[in-house]
Amino acid sequence: MPKNPENFSKDELNIVAGWKEFIRGDFFIERFLKKHTIFILGEQVYGVHGLYDSFDEMIHRSHLPLFVNTVLLPFKGKIIYDGLLHGRNIYFGGGVKRDLKEVYMRAKQNNRIIVSLASDAQTTDKKKTAIPSKDWKPELDELATKVKKLRSGVTQPPLHSPAFSLVKASVELAQLAVEKRPDLDALYKALRKVDRAMGKVETVLDRTE
Repeated sequence: MPKNPENFSKDELNIVAGWKEFIRGDFFIERFLKKHTIFILGEQVYGVHGLYDSFDEMIHRSHLPLFVNTVLLPFKGKIIYDGLLHGRNIYFGGGVKRDLKEVYMRAKQNNRIIVSLASDAQTTDKKKTAIPSKDWKPELDELATKVKKLRSGVTQPPLHSPAFSLVKASVELAQLAVEKRPDLDALYKALRKVDRAMGKVETVLDRTE
């Protein structure tokens, strides 16, 4: 029997061979984006394309999140599905929706959205051209020097002191945030200072008559 009885082209054979990288499972369809639809399996987030019609043409947005069983396949550097979506008629409350949104947002923030299943392709949704970010350190250092001069006294309104503390804490947090390799422990410590300062501002506002 011939190895290629249907006379598939080389490209077609390569596509079929790539289907060994399939993923079968129960996925949450979490949201529709312009470039793909978000499928979630555990902590893994996939950008999936429809076969002929986009998912938002087949599924109404009000039905999201939708729990489906399907198979994801690699196709020309993208991810498609096998054409069969076995949906589950389950209503999900706000808690599940928030959890799924958080899984998506974490993946997005950390460039972990999987957009290809091919082992030799770019698998995560990163920008093709990295745009150098502006170096804000000089401006923030200058701002920090200025805010250190903010002082409050007994003759000034009660709101001044906590408001000035909030400004100083916020600038300190921003300085840590723009470091090339931000220290997460230091950032959380600075954030707690901002929270405390915010709380004092709120207290003074609540006491104002």
